[in-house]
Amino acid sequence: MDNKFLVKAIVKKNDVGKVINIMALNGITGFYVKYCKGLDELKEGNYVKSYNILNDKREDLAIVGTVVSKKTANKIEMDLKEKLKNEEWKFLIVPVLKVKVNRV
Repeated sequence: MDNKFLVKAIVKKNDVGKVINIMALNGITGFYVKYCKGLDELKEGNYVKSYNILNDKREDLAIVGTVVSKKTANKIEMDLKEKLKNEEWKFLIVPVLKVKVNRV
């Protein structure tokens, strides 16, 4: 079994389309998008240190995430560097060690 990684691209709201296009070009059809009104909405879960990419903390952010292999994660990162070279963004790669499903 291949190791899987949770990847998150944190970008300004107006760059979401570019990130979705990059994911589609890499064969990813399943992902989520979360919109936030600045860093104030991200304080739960201690995310502020990871997401502190913008000078204006009230600016609209978008988080685009999915689970992929390491090879695909690296391809996405390279494409982000190329396509968003003049923009502020952050890319996180977190290994998925375990998935636990709680049935109610």
